[in-house]
Amino acid sequence: MQLQITSVTLGLFQNTQAYIEAIKNNGFELSGNTEDMLIHVQLSPIKKEFKLVECNLNDLGIYSEKATWPEALIAAQKKGYTTCPSEVGLALRLEYKDQPNDDWLNIGMELINDYHFRVAKGYGHTV
Repeated sequence: MQLQITSVTLGLFQNTQAYIEAIKNNGFELSGNTEDMLIHVQLSPIKKEFKLVECNLNDLGIYSEKATWPEALIAAQKKGYTTCPSEVGLALRLEYKDQPNDDWLNIGMELINDYHFRVAKGYGHTV
């Protein structure tokens, strides 16, 4: 897999409720524990670009499908990547409007109450 690099803009909204409204106004839904996680999301106080790299476990040197989330984050850090601020999941959902069906992107971030953001489109719903 060739690594894909993109960026998202952080700091567009001053509170998570504004993110929720923007996501829903763009035709996306929040599912699972997403709204519960939002109270723990730290939003950037200023607008800034954050670069993202799309990769899979093999790109990180992990060849087991049973890798844990902390193992994946450690492997990414060894490759020189940093974890994403939690706001990235919300910003990416808004910016990735043409996401193909059955596409799921896990955001490499520190867990919030044992969960992370996943930007997904498939099975008749979007997250």
